[in-house]
Amino acid sequence: MDANRALVAELLGKNRNVAPNSKDKLAHWSDRKVCKPFLCGLCPHTLFTNTKQDLGPCRFEHDQGLKTDYEKSSKYKKMGYEEDWIAGLERLVKEIDWQIQKAKQRIKEQETLQLSETGVDQEKVRDVTNQIDELLEKVERLGNEGKIDEVESLMRSVDLLKKQKEAILNASGATAVVGKQMEVCDICSATLVVGDIQARVDAHLQGKQHVGFLLIRKTIKDLKEKIIEEANSKKDERDLKTESKREPRRSPENHSRSHKDVSKNKEREKEKEKERSHRDRDRDRDRDRNRNQTRHRDRERDRGADRARYKHSSSHRSSRH
Repeated sequence: MDANRALVAELLGKNRNVAPNSKDKLAHWSDRKVCKPFLCGLCPHTLFTNTKQDLGPCRFEHDQGLKTDYEKSSKYKKMGYEEDWIAGLERLVKEIDWQIQKAKQRIKEQETLQLSETGVDQEKVRDVTNQIDELLEKVERLGNEGKIDEVESLMRSVDLLKKQKEAILNASGATAVVGKQMEVCDICSATLVVGDIQARVDAHLQGKQHVGFLLIRKTIKDLKEKIIEEANSKKDERDLKTESKREPRRSPENHSRSHKDVSKNKEREKEKEKERSHRDRDRDRDRDRNRNQTRHRDRERDRGADRARYKHSSSHRSSRH
């Protein structure tokens, strides 16, 4: 019943039945009573209820309406909430990683103590165990990088080493003394029985503790990648704007030389224009001179024709008399 109430309160808000003007109503997502990790997307207090890693109930309010208001706000991702959130999640991972290493060390010490009571070659067992641990660390790293094929290949090697270790123990009769071999989950620090039945393995993988830390690790990885991507995108935009605003700068000497070159070009253009003007005037004078000469020749020709007609007419009249 309490779990149902908590779920309804998270979905609809704890102030769903509070009067609008009541002092108890949370007015804004920035209120100190509001859970900031919840606003960012994930409150770790909700992940490990009734497990060994139970963080207890969250002391702050989880209100879906205020979360929506924050996501729509112009201040979204500008208040530093996300940075604090990531830092808090990383502290949880650092703590659980320390517990994982501590649990592994404890299992090694117990195994060494038990093997000391048998005639087994402890150095050989320790060497195989170290190889298994190294491969599992690589598996975790490659798994975070999404290299599934390499992970599967390494896990096959891990299985072979575990069988080799078991064969060493069986050969010396140490298995009866040591008992079941134990291992530590590299995600959530749970202690597991090597080669346990699949039902128990599945129960572990689906348990709150394992799922919770798996989600936290994935959230941190995704957020960091997104932050890097956004930072690179902003940098590219700034570089593009800077490049578009940048203009070539010329030194005073180059500027003066350029000014002189422009002046010389203008003078050359003026000289060319004068030469064209002179050529045009000379061409016009020649054209006028030719035209006048042609007119003069035409007039002389007409005068000669008139004189010839006059002489012919005079001689004709004289012969008639």
